[in-house]
Formats: sequence, structure tokens, C-alpha cells
Amino acid sequence: MKKFLFLLALFLFSPTLAAARTGIVAVVNDDVISELDFERRLAFTQAVGGPDVQKKETRERVLRLMIDERLKRQDAADHGVSVGEEELRRAVDVTMRQNGTTEKEMTERLKKKGVPFSVLKDQIESDLLFVKTIRKIAGERSEISEAEVKSKLEEIENQIREKQYLLSEIVLPVENEEDDGAVYGQAVKIVMKLKEGASFEELAKQYSKSASAARGGLLGWVAESSLNDAVKEEISLMDKGQVSTPVRTKDGYALYALRAVRSPEDLKERDAYHIAQILIPPSSPEKRRKLLQNVSLTKGSCLKFVSLAQSEKKTPRSDLGTVPVSELPRPILELLEKTPLLEPTEPLKIDGGELVFMACSKEKMSVLPSEDRLRDQIETKRLEMTAERRLRELRRTAITEIRI
Repeated sequence: MKKFLFLLALFLFSPTLAAARTGIVAVVNDDVISELDFERRLAFTQAVGGPDVQKKETRERVLRLMIDERLKRQDAADHGVSVGEEELRRAVDVTMRQNGTTEKEMTERLKKKGVPFSVLKDQIESDLLFVKTIRKIAGERSEISEAEVKSKLEEIENQIREKQYLLSEIVLPVENEEDDGAVYGQAVKIVMKLKEGASFEELAKQYSKSASAARGGLLGWVAESSLNDAVKEEISLMDKGQVSTPVRTKDGYALYALRAVRSPEDLKERDAYHIAQILIPPSSPEKRRKLLQNVSLTKGSCLKFVSLAQSEKKTPRSDLGTVPVSELPRPILELLEKTPLLEPTEPLKIDGGELVFMACSKEKMSVLPSEDRLRDQIETKRLEMTAERRLRELRRTAITEIRI
């Protein structure tokens, strides 16, 4: 079985917390969330420049995330799922590398703030437990047959003969019919925030209950025939860059942002870059200058560029593979277009440092995925859907008492 990727928001930390409070914020099926736990999590949010933690809606969202983590742990225990120390260590190491740091560096950073590394480690463990639980629940159902791969490939072949939309989404489920009005009201409030200039991606991460939330709501390219009538009608009236009104779906309400449209003629072959990247982490001017100097010496060799990235041990993924031009973020595409092949680009500032790219080659690629990639996509989608359904079920059946 191919790997099922789980997504974890990695938070940095704010200044040392005030004296710890020991009251109870919530009880989840007899499991307690203390004031200390809650205040530490709020500190995470504040430190990364997230929404104001003094606002009621932010505090409620943070608490909901913590409640979900308790439910995931309880579900794992009910299914006899556990995580070994070595398994957890590997997951921590992967998470640290994905964020351009190491456990030692993060531990020292947290120590200065008076926060133990175990706070972050517990979050990673909760996600890992849930992934293993979902795998166990899915069982043999998650095995992908040759017939499924063939059927999906035929479906894609049919879809590329029609118009497609690049969409982002914010999904708000209605778990009980009596909540319909409240969920619709929340959707309207989100629309108002967008009109006031709020970022769709940030609101998706904050409010959406879909697996796409971790990607800022990015749903990807969707064929016109795969949209239900209500969504299709709404999208057909939108221009690129616009956001829909709340659309009623079978599960609740959704908002859609139209990113791009492509016709069948655009889908025969796509221009693509084979891209590598190096993360330049925050450091002293001298260290930055030296690293950029080493990067410049890799000119003419993608292998040297990737080797340097791997030797620095800061870049989560140095070789990005072949990426269609149409799927590259505009800032990255602009850098690649003005930089010759096999030459490092200028640094691009991001949260947590800078990125330097190298286009190893430019080529044409088929819009049809390979069988291995398609198998991964089918499995991941199936497991994501199982995880969403399971979490909704756990929320619905939980006995939760909130005391704030």
C-alpha cells in the first residue's frame, strides 16, 4: 500500500507564557483539556501571525482543534492502535525537515520560551495515531485494484475532452439539520470577510472542514461534468478570480474561488519544468552570503544543486520533479522564466526564510498521470474521505462539555 500523507500545521512559539493555570477548559468523553494546554496552543497561533487570539472566534477554533485531537487519540485507543517510540521519532524528524529545522534546534527555541518540546510532539503523535486508525478502519477497502485504475484513467481521458476549472473551496458541513441556518450564516460571514480583503487561503485553513483546507482550499482542476448542477450553475456565472455565493451541497455549504479555466485544446500537452529548490533559512548576513555563494557555484549542474540542498539538511524536498507551468505559483514561474535553465534563480522570500530554484529542464508532459501516480491519488483520496467521515462521526457522538 502506498503512503498516505498526513498534514500537520507546524507552529512556532510566542514569548514565555505567564504562570500556568490549572483550570479545566473542556471535557471530551471524560478526557480533560486544561487551561495550560489551551494557553500554550493560543501562544502557537499568536506567534505565527495568525488571527487575533483575543477574538472569540479564534479561541473557539483553537479549542475545536484541541477537541478533535482528543477524539483522535480516543478513537485510536478504541481500535487498539498505538505508536512506538521509533515510529514517533521518525514522524517528528520528517516534520522538522519539512519545516527546515531539526528537533534539537526546535527544542532550544521552545526552551527559551519556557515551552517543552512535548507540546509539539503530542500534536504530531495525535495525527500519526489518526492516520494509523484510518488505515485500520479502511483495511482491505483501501487496496486499489487494476480495474479501478483503468476506470479512473478512462474517466480522466473523457474529462480532458471538456472544459475544466481550477477551483479552491471552503467547505462547511451541516451535521444536523437544525444547524443549517447557523452554518449558512457562517458562510455569509466568510463572504463578508473576503469582500473586506481577507485571504481566501487563510480563511480556508481556518474554517474549511475539507482535506483541501491544509492546501489553502485548493481543490485542483475539476471537469465540468463532475460538478453538481448547483455548483456548475454558480461557476458558469463567475469570472476568473471571483468567489461564489454560498452553495448548498449534499453535505452542507461551500464557497468556491475560480482560479483558472482551460478548454480541451489546452489539455493535449502541457509545458512543464523539472524543478529543484534550496531553502535559505534565516541566519546571519555572513552565513546567508556564504550559502548563496555556494549556490551560485552549482550553475550548470542540477545534480550539484540538489546535492548542496541535501548536504545543508534544511530543504524538506530538494527535487520537486516535473511540474506543469499552469500549476506553478506566479512568483515562482516569473523567476524561472527570467532565469536560464541550469542556473539558480534569485531568492524568493517566504515564511521561514528564502527559496532558490533551478529549472533542470523544460519539457512537454502528458495530462494523463502514470498508473503509479494515479494509484496513489485514488488511495489518498479514499483515505482522506474516510478520515473526514470518521471525524464527523466522532464529533457527533462525543459528549463534550466546554467550560469557557
